[in-house]
Amino acid sequence: MTPSSTQVDIRKRIDSFALAISVIGLVGTWWYVLEFSSTNLFVLYTMPALVVFNLWAALAVLSQSAGLAKFERLVFYVLYGYAVAALASRFVLPLHGQSSVGSLQMFFVLLVVAASGLVLPPRAALVTSSVLFALDVSSTWAYLLTVRAPPSERLLHLVEQSLALAVIALMLTLAWLKVWWNEADEARGHMSRLAHSDPLTNLPNRRGMYEVVERAFARTPTVGFCVALADIDGFKSVNDNYGHAQGDEVLRRFANVLRAELRERDTVGRWGGEEFLIVLPDATLRGAAAIAERLRRSAAIAALLPTANRPITASFGVARWRSEDTFESLLVRADEALYRAKSAGKNRVATEESATS
Repeated sequence: MTPSSTQVDIRKRIDSFALAISVIGLVGTWWYVLEFSSTNLFVLYTMPALVVFNLWAALAVLSQSAGLAKFERLVFYVLYGYAVAALASRFVLPLHGQSSVGSLQMFFVLLVVAASGLVLPPRAALVTSSVLFALDVSSTWAYLLTVRAPPSERLLHLVEQSLALAVIALMLTLAWLKVWWNEADEARGHMSRLAHSDPLTNLPNRRGMYEVVERAFARTPTVGFCVALADIDGFKSVNDNYGHAQGDEVLRRFANVLRAELRERDTVGRWGGEEFLIVLPDATLRGAAAIAERLRRSAAIAALLPTANRPITASFGVARWRSEDTFESLLVRADEALYRAKSAGKNRVATEESATS
C-alpha cells in the first residue's frame, strides 16, 4: 500500500525528531567517555563524526520524498555499522572502564534494534538484532571474566542483559505484528475493492453504487442530486454478431467515455449488463440532462466498436431526488425515463418530465 503525502510528511518529521534527539544521547555518551573512560579510544575519536552524521541526517530527511525508505535504510545501516564496530572494539581496546561504557552501549543497541524493527523487514531485523545482542553479551562477559569481576557485578550485568533481551523480543514481536496487520489490512482492502468494483470496467459495481447513493441520500436535507441510467443501444446484437469479447470491449470503452466526461464529484458504476448508473450531486434536472446529453454525444462519436457498420450509441434516463423518495422510487423514475428514450428511437436523453433528442 502506497503511503499518502500526509503520511510521508509525518514520517519525515518523526525521523528528523528522532535523529535530533539521538544527538543529545550521543553527545552525553561521548562526554562520559571523555571524563571517565578516556581509554575507550574508538568511542572517543569516532563518536563526534557520528554526531555530525546524525545532525546532517536530521536535516536531510526533510527533503526526501520518493526516496524516503532508501534514505531511512542508509541511515540505519550507518548506525548499525557503527554499533557493530563499537562493540567489536571492546575485544581489542584496554579493559579499563569498559563495564560502565558497556551499559551505555547496551542502551545504544536497544535504540538500533528499535530502528531495525521500523526500517527493515522482520526477518532482517531479527538477524541484525541478534548479531548486535550477541556482540554486546560476548564483549561484556569477556571483560567480566578477564578482570575477574565480583559476583555482584556479574549478576548486575546478567539482569541487565536479560531485561534487554526481553525488550528486544518485544520490539521484534511488535515489528512482526505491524507487518501482519499491514498485510491483513491490505488484504481486507483488496477484498473490499473486489466486492465493490466491476473487474471488466474498473467501475463500482451494483453493491458499490448502493453505497454511493446512500451517501447522496445522507446529504439530501441540504443538497439535492440526480441519477441517470445509461443503456447501450442494441447491445445484444453486438454480442450476437461480433462475439462476447467485442461486447466486453464495447463495455470498457463506454465506461471510459462516461468516466472521462463526468465531473469530478460525479460517480458512475456498472449497474448490470450493459446498464450504467450515474449519480450527479448538486445537479438540477435540467443540468443533469445536459450532462447526460454530453455523455450521449461523446459515446456516439467514440467508435465504441470500430469494426461495426454503424455507430454504437446509448440512451439515458434522468430523474431528480424528491423529499419523499426512497432509492427504489427514484430509480423507478429514472428507469421509466430510460424506457421512454428507448421507445422514442434510442440514442437520446429523456428525463422524468420530458424527452429530448
